[in-house]
Amino acid sequence: MKHKVLVVDDEEYIRQIIKEILTDDLSLEVEVAHNGMDGLVYASETTYSIIITDIRMPRMTGLEFVRTLRSREIPNKNTPVIILSAYSDSMKKEVESIPNTIIAEKPLAIRSILDTVESIIKKANQQG
Repeated sequence: MKHKVLVVDDEEYIRQIIKEILTDDLSLEVEVAHNGMDGLVYASETTYSIIITDIRMPRMTGLEFVRTLRSREIPNKNTPVIILSAYSDSMKKEVESIPNTIIAEKPLAIRSILDTVESIIKKANQQG
């Protein structure tokens, strides 16, 4: 089974970097959304193995996106989410209170993102 990842970020540069590393290094299929509203549309229509989202975006923050995702009966209600934040210390408690959600610090540590994604996929593969 080919794993799909949704990247939700308002910065094109960040979307492209993440898409490139996940595609090139892990051979994952990656789709991108420009904001949380678009991300919810994608998450309502396609099942993903992982969703990666920025915390600060216009129209809908990453936290609002994840809370909405978790509250709806859609295919990705319980999909693991990685939230990218430059403010990880102040957000850590709030993020940790959301099931199946972790926080990753910006600036992006590419190896850290790859390791986290690999770990989630390995776990998913073991569960079936």
